[in-house]
Amino acid sequence: MSVVMPFTVCSSAIAGLAVAVLVAFNTSPVPLVEPALEALSAPPAGSFIPPQAVIPVDVVRIIDGDTVEVRAHVWLDQLIVTRVRLRSIDAPEMRASCPEEARKAVASQEALVALLKSGKAYLTALGRDKYGGRVLGDLITGDGRLVSQSLLATGHARPYAGGRRQGWC
Repeated sequence: MSVVMPFTVCSSAIAGLAVAVLVAFNTSPVPLVEPALEALSAPPAGSFIPPQAVIPVDVVRIIDGDTVEVRAHVWLDQLIVTRVRLRSIDAPEMRASCPEEARKAVASQEALVALLKSGKAYLTALGRDKYGGRVLGDLITGDGRLVSQSLLATGHARPYAGGRRQGWC
């Protein structure tokens, strides 16, 4: 127990620091395609993240249909690699409960890969996810599309407002 506790506290502290640094060093907007700026959702009530923070990122890896790993350009040559959970959507899990969910999870992941194939994107509306290990936010493609809206429109994800998620089976 004494070995697990410091790791848990340390990983949560690192995730919190990553969010704080992402916000502290980049609060000015980055020019984007106009429709994307209008489509951005505001951070949840009580969030300490300024809604205008837009951070350029390089997509490092697609974890699943609603989680990516990015290299965030926070200030000059300062970079942070972190996982980002896409705000307001739920995609099927790669660790599926049934074959149908597994099929949908692969399709959702492939759709996200296709959306982010340029590797360049922007992160905004930052916050912490409910488990504290990832950044929660909106991701915008290099050509200005809101990733969550694109996944919802194609049926690769469904709306998610927090709480217990529904099954995909």
